Amino acid sequence: MSQWTHVAGIIRVDSLLDMVGRSAPPGVLIRAVSLPPPTGSEGPIQFDVVGTRQDNSLAWGHISFWGDLRDYDKVEELRAWFEAYLKALMRQRLAIRQAIMEAQVEGYSPLTFVYRDPDVVERVGPLLDVPISMSEVMRAGPPPPGGAD
Repeated sequence: MSQWTHVAGIIRVDSLLDMVGRSAPPGVLIRAVSLPPPTGSEGPIQFDVVGTRQDNSLAWGHISFWGDLRDYDKVEELRAWFEAYLKALMRQRLAIRQAIMEAQVEGYSPLTFVYRDPDVVERVGPLLDVPISMSEVMRAGPPPPGGAD
């Protein structure tokens, strides 16, 4: 039986600064970051970049990402990738206003990771002391009846 981890997130980009320019095509954001995304046995996290820049707004657009990662259960590795990806975008002179990612290992409560400032990605959610890999979860035993709230 396969173990699946479901991931979804969004990063709000407030502005593109000098290096990329206002007229840069959205795909430049993905190509500018050479950090490989987490990958399950059937493929990696997918991305969509949407530029909505308007002259009277700071908002440039957003980067959304999602994935159903088969045979993958490394929640802490996902958090580390999320933080590294945000920092890589900032090194490309992008202004990140907000970012959030939710990851759920099938059969367990989801964990939410929230960007707070350039140095911190906080883990929030119902299970603040959840083990960070399925092998640790299996050693800890099954969740209580009715789910792991």
